[in-house]
Amino acid sequence: MKKNILIIGGDSFIATNFIKSFQKSFNFKIVSRKKSFCSNEFIIEDLFEIPDKFFHGIDVIMNFCAIVHRKYVLDELYKKINYDLPVFLFKKSLKYNIKHFIQMSSISVYKRNNNININSSELPDTSYGYYKLKTDNYILNTSNNKINTTCIRSPLVYGANAPGNLKSLINLAKLNLPLPFKDIDNKLSFINIKNLTYFLNIVINEKLYGIMIPTDKNTTSTKEIVKLVRANLNRQECLFILPKLLKVLLKTFLPNIFNKLFQSLFVESNVDEKLYKPKFTINDGFMDYLKK
Repeated sequence: MKKNILIIGGDSFIATNFIKSFQKSFNFKIVSRKKSFCSNEFIIEDLFEIPDKFFHGIDVIMNFCAIVHRKYVLDELYKKINYDLPVFLFKKSLKYNIKHFIQMSSISVYKRNNNININSSELPDTSYGYYKLKTDNYILNTSNNKINTTCIRSPLVYGANAPGNLKSLINLAKLNLPLPFKDIDNKLSFINIKNLTYFLNIVINEKLYGIMIPTDKNTTSTKEIVKLVRANLNRQECLFILPKLLKVLLKTFLPNIFNKLFQSLFVESNVDEKLYKPKFTINDGFMDYLKK
């Protein structure tokens, strides 16, 4: 029998891709704040007002709703959406004996480091990461064996129409401008949206619980991203080496940009390779971007 899955935040990027890929595999009931393509979707602006009847007969709840990194967002809003809401949904899950609760978390729960794995220090430096971690700790420590919980801590997700820093870098690479990445060999981990939705299906069917860190099979680098984009556009690489003084100044005065462009962020997956074998590559994802 098909499992009955309640999706919270069905209008989010990851949720819409998951639903499109597996709408024939599960019975979805979808709660969104904005209308999307989905059938059986309910628009509820205040997600704390979801009627209790929505939880009846549900096997799995998947929470995709979150406030991501945004400028000028009050800490109270991060707390409300990234902590209070999933706790509210989790308590409903306990009340109605739902078997499995899946929370979309983030590697932002870890201290920024060149290498991140399941044992890395959980020291977030943003409100987004702080409340994601607080939520993970709450639901993992409150289940009391009454419900199985999964926290998905993925690296940056990319693919057609994906938001985020990678899209900005791809747009930069599409410009006919020389870029200072010729000697940059950093190591970056991402996950293709198609790989992530495939993994979420595995989590449900294989009943994977606890903290899960799925990634693409291979890493890439800032230089490789620019080269791939320009190769797909039949353009010259046009890269140069940034002078050391300028690099020092960038690191000093714009550390966030420096880290994203020049530093490594290697994320080690903790998922059994026998269960999860990523099928799609970074080049596949770039082709999806460039088609749009």
